[in-house]
Amino acid sequence: MLMDNGLYLLKIAIASALISVLIKWVGPTIALSESAALIMVLLPTVIVGGLLLRRLSQG
Repeated sequence: MLMDNGLYLLKIAIASALISVLIKWVGPTIALSESAALIMVLLPTVIVGGLLLRRLSQG
């Protein structure tokens, strides 16, 4: 069970890193306002955090 949670956390960390790189790469190209950029960063974080909390509370 612990190894399964560790693998899940690793997948989340990789996905978060990819999202961050994508935002840094695409962000200047489309020149988002600060509030839109903040939403693009926080929304995936909230979604992933919610999924993680739900999975950890079930396990």
